[in-house]
Amino acid sequence: PTSVPYSTTWASTLGAHSLTAIAYDSAGQTTTSSVVSVTGGAREQQAVPGTVVDPATDPLEAIYDVRSSFRFAASKRVALRADVMYSYERQRWPQSGGFNGFTDISGVSGWTEATLDAGGGVWRARVFAEHFDYLYRSARGPLPIANSGTTQDESLVRALVAHSRRSGANSLDVGVQGSLRDVEAPDRILSDQASDEQLEVYAQDVLRLGQVLLNGGARYTWNSQWNGNLSPSLGVAWEPVNQVRV
Repeated sequence: PTSVPYSTTWASTLGAHSLTAIAYDSAGQTTTSSVVSVTGGAREQQAVPGTVVDPATDPLEAIYDVRSSFRFAASKRVALRADVMYSYERQRWPQSGGFNGFTDISGVSGWTEATLDAGGGVWRARVFAEHFDYLYRSARGPLPIANSGTTQDESLVRALVAHSRRSGANSLDVGVQGSLRDVEAPDRILSDQASDEQLEVYAQDVLRLGQVLLNGGARYTWNSQWNGNLSPSLGVAWEPVNQVRV
C-alpha cells in the first residue's frame, strides 16, 4: 500500500458529436430538419483523500454512460424527438472478515415524443421506458465471484397524451397518463415478483388577472395496488416581473 495526499479519481468525457440534416423546398424554405447527437462519460474513484491506497480493500465507484438524442422537425407543426441512455455502475466497499461487498447496476432508458400544433393548441404524445438490473455480491479481493450474487430487475413503461392551449387570459392543460411497473427480486420480496398498473387523468386551468395568476385543477389517480384517489388543487401566484413568481 502507498500513502497518498489526494484522491485517486479520474474522469473522462466523450464530447457531443452531432449530425444535422436540413431539407429545403423549391422556394428555399426549410421543410424538414433533423439532429443526431451522442455523448458519453466515465468516472472512477478508488480511494478516499489522505488514506492508504490498497486495491484489495479500498472503496471503489466506477460509472460509465452513453447518451444519444434524435430530433426531427417534419414541418412547422409536427416535431419528433427520441432520447436513449445506457449506464453501468460498480461500487465496492470493505466488509468484516476481509470481504468486500460489490454492487453492479446496469440500465437502459429512453423516451420518444411527438408534438402537433393543431386545434388551437399543442398536442403531445410521449412514451418512456426503462429497465435496470441490480446485482449484489460478496468476495475476498478486489473482484467479485462470477455467476454469483443476489439479483433484482426493475422495468417501467409510461405513456402520456396531453393537450395545452391558451385563449386570452386562460391557459388550459389536460392529459391522461398510464404506466406499468414490474419488479423481480428472488428471495427479497413476496412471491419473488411484484407489479402494478396506474392510470392518471388531470386538468389544470390558469387565469391571468394582471400580475395575479389564479390556478385550479384536479388529478384522479387509479392504481392496481391501492385503487383510486382524487386530488384537487387551488392556488394564487403573483408575478411582479417576467420570470419572477411568488
